[in-house]
Amino acid sequence: MTSLLVIALLSGSIAASAEDTVFLLDAVSTSAEDSVFLDKGKAAPFSGILFTEEKAKQLRVDLLDGDKYKIQLETEKNRTERLLTIQHLKDEEIELYRKQNERLLKVNDRSDTMNYIWFGLGVLATGLAVYGAAGLAR
Repeated sequence: MTSLLVIALLSGSIAASAEDTVFLLDAVSTSAEDSVFLDKGKAAPFSGILFTEEKAKQLRVDLLDGDKYKIQLETEKNRTERLLTIQHLKDEEIELYRKQNERLLKVNDRSDTMNYIWFGLGVLATGLAVYGAAGLAR
């Protein structure tokens, strides 16, 4: 005796053809109260879709695999968002270092100019000191 599983639709329209083929236009929801086992020839307690036991098992496996892939997709989305956030922070850090380097280069350029000025003043002061000492020594 073949047992068949009846799965009730919560909403939507359906079309069925052959024993194992069912086209669903809307989502099928199953729970303990939405399914019953029937023996051949018994009346169904509610309207719905009739599947063979093998087809019902395959549908269940497909739905569980879909949930697994949804979880995996959500995990990957979260990982990608974290990576983008990290990349954004690294970009901001790089920009901060670039600006800091530009400021240091400007300070260094000013320091070089001031070094030349101090060197020139030192040469001038030394020249004046030597000239003054030579004048005193005469």
